Amino acid sequence: MSTFFGIEVTSDKVAVLQCEPGAQLLVSNACLLTPPKNPRARVCLNVFSPDDEDNAKSMVVFSANGLQTCMLKTFFTSNIGFRLAGPKIDGAVVHIVGAKMDPGFQFRTADDASDDDVEVEDEQVQEKEAKKGRKPEVTDDVAQGPAKRLKQGSDEVTEKKEGKSTKSEKVEAKSTAKKSEKEKKEMKKKVVKEVEIKSSEDDEAEEAVRKALAQPVKKSEDPPRRKDTKTLKSGLKIRDVLIGTGNPVRKGRNVAVKYTLSLPNGKVVDKSTKHAFKFRLGIGECIKGFDIGVAGMREGGERVVEVPSALAYGKRGAPPDIKPNTDLIFDVKVVKAW
Repeated sequence: MSTFFGIEVTSDKVAVLQCEPGAQLLVSNACLLTPPKNPRARVCLNVFSPDDEDNAKSMVVFSANGLQTCMLKTFFTSNIGFRLAGPKIDGAVVHIVGAKMDPGFQFRTADDASDDDVEVEDEQVQEKEAKKGRKPEVTDDVAQGPAKRLKQGSDEVTEKKEGKSTKSEKVEAKSTAKKSEKEKKEMKKKVVKEVEIKSSEDDEAEEAVRKALAQPVKKSEDPPRRKDTKTLKSGLKIRDVLIGTGNPVRKGRNVAVKYTLSLPNGKVVDKSTKHAFKFRLGIGECIKGFDIGVAGMREGGERVVEVPSALAYGKRGAPPDIKPNTDLIFDVKVVKAW
């Protein structure tokens, strides 16, 4: 008996399949269900023994712009584990399907199915003879079973009701036997050829995986830049100069930034470019406009935030450099978010 399974392996979670003694695990297919956040990252599916996790082997390499599904057809006879490897693969999910086969389970071949058909035909003939009140005939091949018939390589030759065979029937039986032998030789050649082709395909796939792992991972190009300015309902304006790719800045979490504060006339009145300014977003540790302007950024991101006076120091100002009702301009870079 066999039981089908489907498991998922993520960038931060491994998957382990249990295999009972004498049983087999067939891993048939794997696909990249969810690509990593970095579209240029390559996801390597590794297989390992739970007793020796350090000695992992690569099965296939996926990527959002390349290979996304692969037929594996690999058997295992012990417990196995799967995990994903590679730089910048956060968010990646690989789906694996296969079957667990109990001890003694065997695949049915075309010859097995043919034997079953012969047995069914023999039973049907015997039932018809019994209904007519005749004693069903049992040939040597039927008594010996399908295994013996395969070895002899001949079809069933029934005797005549009087127990004698005519010359024409013997000739026909001999011709049928030769034909059967020829068909089986052709079938064997075909099976051998298919096995050679499959072996060749497996070797090519394995070689492709080795070449892919041997190639150095290309450094990602510069992150996308945006120059459009977005104006919020509060009047605050933001313009992303560089889109970050690291951890996102979230309300209530810590964030470290480097910034330069200037007035509309271009005068710089404050800056924190050597040492990062650390604060918790959204709890009032800085002016409201700065809180709003930094929200939504990611590590490595750069943004220009134009804060109206109502969201800065308002009518009071911050003497001597910032006069009342003065708008502020921040050039911000997120160093770390956690």
